[in-house]
Amino acid sequence: MIFKKLKLRRVKNYSLRRKLILTYVLLTLLPLIFLAGIAHSQYAKSIELQAAEHIPSILNQANRNIDTQIADIEKLPDLITSSPDISAVLADNQYRNQSLLLRDEFKVNRYLSNTFLQGINPDILAVFIHSNDRVFSSSRIGVDGAENYESFLPYGDEYDLRNEVKKLPSFHTPITFDDDIPFILVMKEIIDVDNRKNLGTMSLAVDIAFFDEILADLDARADVWMMDDNNQIIYHLNDKEQIGNRFDQITALPIENGTIKMPASGGDYLLSVSTSENTGWSLVHRIESSYLTDRTDVVSNIIMGVLIALAVVTIAISFVLAWSVTKPIHRLRVTMKAVEEGDLDTDFNTPVRQDEVGMLTTSFHSMIIKLRELIRINYITTIKQQEAELYALQSQINPHFLYNTLESLTMAVEEQEEETAVEVISLLGKMLRYSLNNKDDVVSIDKEVEHARDYLTIQKFRYEDQLEFHISENIDAEKLITPKFILQPIVENAVKYALKNKACAAVSVSISEEINKSNSQQDILFSIHDNGTGLSSEDLNSLKQTLNDNPMMKKDEKFGLVNVHGRLVMLYGEDYGISIWSERGSGTTVTLRIPKIYKEYRGDLRRGQNQGGNM
Repeated sequence: MIFKKLKLRRVKNYSLRRKLILTYVLLTLLPLIFLAGIAHSQYAKSIELQAAEHIPSILNQANRNIDTQIADIEKLPDLITSSPDISAVLADNQYRNQSLLLRDEFKVNRYLSNTFLQGINPDILAVFIHSNDRVFSSSRIGVDGAENYESFLPYGDEYDLRNEVKKLPSFHTPITFDDDIPFILVMKEIIDVDNRKNLGTMSLAVDIAFFDEILADLDARADVWMMDDNNQIIYHLNDKEQIGNRFDQITALPIENGTIKMPASGGDYLLSVSTSENTGWSLVHRIESSYLTDRTDVVSNIIMGVLIALAVVTIAISFVLAWSVTKPIHRLRVTMKAVEEGDLDTDFNTPVRQDEVGMLTTSFHSMIIKLRELIRINYITTIKQQEAELYALQSQINPHFLYNTLESLTMAVEEQEEETAVEVISLLGKMLRYSLNNKDDVVSIDKEVEHARDYLTIQKFRYEDQLEFHISENIDAEKLITPKFILQPIVENAVKYALKNKACAAVSVSISEEINKSNSQQDILFSIHDNGTGLSSEDLNSLKQTLNDNPMMKKDEKFGLVNVHGRLVMLYGEDYGISIWSERGSGTTVTLRIPKIYKEYRGDLRRGQNQGGNM
C-alpha cells in the first residue's frame, strides 16, 4: 500500500509536459495494445479449439484403419480349416513313431510359410500354432525365444480363449526378432466348425510398422504413441526406444476420446486421445500449444510493428502539443527557480499573455516585489550552512561506529568461537542494514534502542564477563520518534570509559519522560550511566564548555557526544541536547533530552515547528 502511494506521488511530481505526453500516448496506444492483445489471445484460442476438434477426428480415423487391418489379420487363422490335410494333422494327437511327427511338422510348417508368409500380408513376421502339446512355426526373419513359446502360451487343448482374440504387445511375449523389431501377437483359436472341435491356438506376430503409414500425415512436431490401459507404450511414432516404457506423467488418461489442455513446466500442451473399440488401446497425440500458435506470432510481429510506428507518430505529435502548452509555463518555472535560489532581481522576460499563464506570471511578479522587502539573504545563507553541517555531522558518526563493530567481530573470529561469530555477524548485518537505510533521518525510539542493544550485545561477546549492561524503557517507545544515531555513539563512549581501569564494567540505559521546566512540555530522557573511573571536576568543566561552544565547529572524533549534542541543539534549540554528570570514582551519567513527538507528527521534527509533549 505504501509502495503504491509512493509511486502515485512520483507520478504527481512529473512535469506538466511529461504528463501531457504520457496522457496522449496512453489514451492512444493503450486501447490499441489492449485490442491487439485480445485479438492475439482469441486467435490463439481459436487455433487451439480447431486443433482440439480436428486432431481427435484424425486419431479416430487412424484407429479405425488400424482396427481394420488387425481385423483382417484376425480372420487369417480361419484359413487353416480350409485345408483338410492340415486340419487332420492338428486333430491327430497319436503318433506311432518319431518320423511321422517330423513329417507332420514339416508339412504344417511349409503350409504356414506358403500360406501366411508368401505375400498374403507383408506385415506378418512369424506364425505359431500350439495344438495337442505340439508347436508348429514359420518365420520370415530370424527369431529368438520361439523355444519358449509353448511354455509361454497359456492357451491350447487345456485352455479356452472363449472365442476371443488376444492382442499382446511384443514386450509381453518371450519372442524377439532380429533388430528388435516391435510387433503385436494376435492369438486366436482354430475351430473346426464342421466337427465342433478346437484344433489349437494360432499366434501371428505382426510388424507394427503399418502404424507408420497410417499416422504419417500427422504433424512431425507432435508426439504420437499407442499405449495399453496400464499406460505402457506399445508403439511410438517418433521414438521407438520408448516402446515398453510406461508413460508416467499422468497416472491415468483423463479422457478416453477427445482433447484436453495439460500444464507442463516447459509450457502447456494439447493431449488428444482416441481409444480403440477393438483392442482397447489408446492412441495419444501430444503437441505443445506454442507449435499450434506459430502463425499467431507472425500476426503479433505485424501488430507490434504497427504499434511501434503509431507510437513514434503519437510521441512526435504529443511533443509538439505539449511544447506549445508548456513552453510559457517552463519560462515561468525558470524564473521561479531563480527566485527560489535567492535571485530576487531576476528579469521577467515572459511575453505578456492574456490567458491563465499570463495572469499567473503577473501575480508572481507582484509577489516577488513583496518578498524582496521581507526576505534577507543572510538568513537563507545561515539555514543552508546549518543543513550542510548537519549532514556532515551525521556522516561522521557512521564510520566511527562501523569501525568499533568490526573490531568486535574480529576478536570473536580470532578466538575461534564459531557460534558466537555467526551471531555477531547476524547482529552486525542487522546494524548495517539500520545504518545504510538513509530513507529517514528519524526513527521510532524502540528501533534506536534496539540498535544500541545490538551494539552492546556485540561488545558483550567481545569482553564476556568484563562487561554487563541493562536497558530499561518506561515509555511507549513504538509510538514515539527520535533522530537517528543519537544513542549508540553515547553508549559506545560509555563502554569505552567503563572498561578503562575496571575489571568489570557496567553500562545501564534508561528511557523515561520528564516535564521540561522551561516550556512545560513533555520531554524524553535517555540516561546512559557507566561505572567507570569518572571525570575530575576540571575535565568535566572542560567537556561542558566544549558542549556549550558552537558544536558545529567541532570535528574532534574523540567526543562522539559532541556531534550528537550539536545535532540535537540544531534540531530542537538550546533547551535540548546533552547534559553530563560525573564524579571521580563514581562513574559518569550522560543524559540526552529530546521533545516527546509521536509518529504522526514526525513532520514537526525541526526546531521551531515542535509543539512539545502535546503532540
